[in-house]
Amino acid sequence: MARARGLLAEHGYRVLTYNRRGTCPGGDLGCSGGRNEGGGWQDLTFLVERLRDAGARRVVVGGASLGAMESLYALSRGLDADGLIWVSGIDLYQGVPVTGQVDDLTVPKLFIAGKFDDEPAELQRVFERNAPGQNEIVTLDTGEHGTDILDFGQAQIADEFRQAVLDFLDGF
Repeated sequence: MARARGLLAEHGYRVLTYNRRGTCPGGDLGCSGGRNEGGGWQDLTFLVERLRDAGARRVVVGGASLGAMESLYALSRGLDADGLIWVSGIDLYQGVPVTGQVDDLTVPKLFIAGKFDDEPAELQRVFERNAPGQNEIVTLDTGEHGTDILDFGQAQIADEFRQAVLDFLDGF
């Protein structure tokens, strides 16, 4: 994750990462404290507001796996963000299927999944059919899930992933 932050910063983007409540990956990432009782998506409202207060004109939210699901759900509930980067999420967050979250979501969206990562790859078809507005769908030749695409996948695939994110952000 640190390399991804560095790459985006090198290209002039401000990046804010966070650990959702109740998450404790340890090491340099530390612990977030608190308890995660399924409301992690609500933290995004606070974070987006702080970014706007700090002068951000455009804010794109995103995540991988659960972070993707929380970001999409928050946007579908009115989060004031300008775009979405969804990596390897799965269906059904807070009991709401993806189709119920993307139907009215008109902000630009980037959906990334490995073609051998079954459910996330299958959901890309849902995004093609149901998500209005600007959508970019990137299917990578991997079975890795989420940030594992960057950490454990082939270097060429990780580079494709990074380039897709940069191209999407540059398109705003």
